[in-house]
Amino acid sequence: MIIGLCGTSIAGRAEVAAYLITKGFAYHSIMLEVEEEAKKRGQNTPEGKRKIHEDCTKRYGKTVFLKRIMDTIAKDTIIDCITAREELALLKKRKDFSLIGVYSPNEVRFIRARAQELLEESDTEKRKKITDEIAELSELMKQMDASIVYPSPPAAIIAKVEEILKRK
Repeated sequence: MIIGLCGTSIAGRAEVAAYLITKGFAYHSIMLEVEEEAKKRGQNTPEGKRKIHEDCTKRYGKTVFLKRIMDTIAKDTIIDCITAREELALLKKRKDFSLIGVYSPNEVRFIRARAQELLEESDTEKRKKITDEIAELSELMKQMDASIVYPSPPAAIIAKVEEILKRK
């Protein structure tokens, strides 16, 4: 089974992935693929990763990093950071694929970002970026097999994930 995770940054995807890992799933992330490419090119900074992602997806298509992962997929796999319609279309060709969206209200995300030292109280530019992500993911939201709103009690997150695991 392949479970794709999409959703806004700092929304709680890591918690869902951590639970799936305890169930024997392998973890892959599109953003980790971008980071690997950035390291190879000596551009492992936030700006460097953004430019590399932009350059590679323009040059080779929106699924370039996903295809790298799909070449190594194990039986039960999580693919995190799905953000493009093209990525979703490629994954939906598989009968064993489900997409989970993980979302948090913006204020919860701001609190989590500050706790992780990713956002300062006065950083309005980063706040706007966090808020704008929802619009970018709206197309994927329509195609989710399930959604989890964080913070949910751990038992509720587990129940939702277990429901998806039973479907396939």
